[in-house]
Amino acid sequence: MKQFVKLLIILGESEIDIELTRQELCAQRLFEPFTSFKRLDQNNKIKLGIKEFYEFLQDNQEIHLTKQQLDTLIKYLDYDKDGQVSYNDFIKTILPQEHPELTELAMLRSSYQIDKNVLLPSEIESLLNELLLCILTWRDSFEKVKIELLQENYNNYLDYLFQGHQQLSIQQFYKIINDIQPVKQETILSCFKYIDQNKTRFITKSDVIQNLLGIQFEQFVLQQQKQLQDNKFSSYNLSPRQTYLQISPRFTQLPKNERTISNIENILSLSTSNKNRNGKIISFKSHTQLPQLN
Repeated sequence: MKQFVKLLIILGESEIDIELTRQELCAQRLFEPFTSFKRLDQNNKIKLGIKEFYEFLQDNQEIHLTKQQLDTLIKYLDYDKDGQVSYNDFIKTILPQEHPELTELAMLRSSYQIDKNVLLPSEIESLLNELLLCILTWRDSFEKVKIELLQENYNNYLDYLFQGHQQLSIQQFYKIINDIQPVKQETILSCFKYIDQNKTRFITKSDVIQNLLGIQFEQFVLQQQKQLQDNKFSSYNLSPRQTYLQISPRFTQLPKNERTISNIENILSLSTSNKNRNGKIISFKSHTQLPQLN
């Protein structure tokens, strides 16, 4: 469970840093969102890809970035998931999410012309670069821990977190996490807000799975079903290959509407008389009416 809390801490603390940088950027008198977007969109493509971000970061001396890091950045910025960053994607990322007055002020500023290969005013250029690097650093750390977590049975973590509840309030979430490991209140609050993307003030398992772990809920359900099936098969001490070889002939002869887990279990039910002295399985005892095999 500590690995899960570690993921939450990385998320919460990073979101705080990113939000503070957003606010500092928007507080600059010469910051205007569309002008900043055009600074990256040097070729007037109206969309930003890896090339545009690489050139911007390279202009700011960030030359040791990998394609994988830039891919990660694009995925974070790409809200509509079309593989590129539109202006709407861009402003959703760089404008403050906790300070609507600053956001409104920035959006009311008039855009100004910026020539190709010309930098933004130094403070704007520097803060925009810092914001993108904050996101990159966070995603790097976050993804590493998330990959480790996904290799474990993270469903146990979810069960422990929700403790039978359908949803959690911020107070419940904070108490459960602090019972595991003391965490700053603002870190937990920031993390909770990130997971609660629908702004319902409650989070569900589905929210955690999709918004924190980045897994579609339908995919998660399928994984759980597969794991349940694998657990049932493993209880018979059969390898996947043995399972396939023993089940396939009988199972495929069943009508499709009878190809259920219970029928597989029936096929797998073994009697002691079906093993030789070495314990090798030589036949199956079936509790269902199955066609005779040739």
